[in-house]
Amino acid sequence: TTSFSYRAANKIMCRGADFVITHGPYVRQEAISLGASPSKVAEFNNGLDEEHISLVEALPPKTQSGHSIVLYVGRIEIDKGVIDLLDAFVSAGQENTELHFVGSGAGVEVLRSKISLHNLLTRVFVHGPVPFEDVFLHFRRARIVVTPSRSSFPEGFCKSAMEAMFT
Repeated sequence: TTSFSYRAANKIMCRGADFVITHGPYVRQEAISLGASPSKVAEFNNGLDEEHISLVEALPPKTQSGHSIVLYVGRIEIDKGVIDLLDAFVSAGQENTELHFVGSGAGVEVLRSKISLHNLLTRVFVHGPVPFEDVFLHFRRARIVVTPSRSSFPEGFCKSAMEAMFT
């Protein structure tokens, strides 16, 4: 659960804000429940940005390969749950599944170390940062896109989850 101090700080900010901008209806309702005036809360579109639609339209069709790909796109941070995701992958033990990480961050070396420790160098891949247009190609190749989260790093809305839905 979200810590008391974190929630109290959000309540103070929502009540005192001149305007609150939110990612979709859930976060909008959360801001209002924390005391923001509904007339001062604006929800922006969580859809694909117009300039990126052509990138998705240009992607090759989805193809099935021998391996299912599970994909994480975002900052590689321990607090975001990337190690939890790796641990879950190890526990699942699916031999015909690969796990791919796209992004960079402070947790990359810890992640690479754990991958090596579990001898998963042929099934778990850390691609690092990629050009934005290539992110959509990774989405297209994936069977599952995951956005783990932890209470220590509450994620209001993960844009990569929404972008994956368009591919």
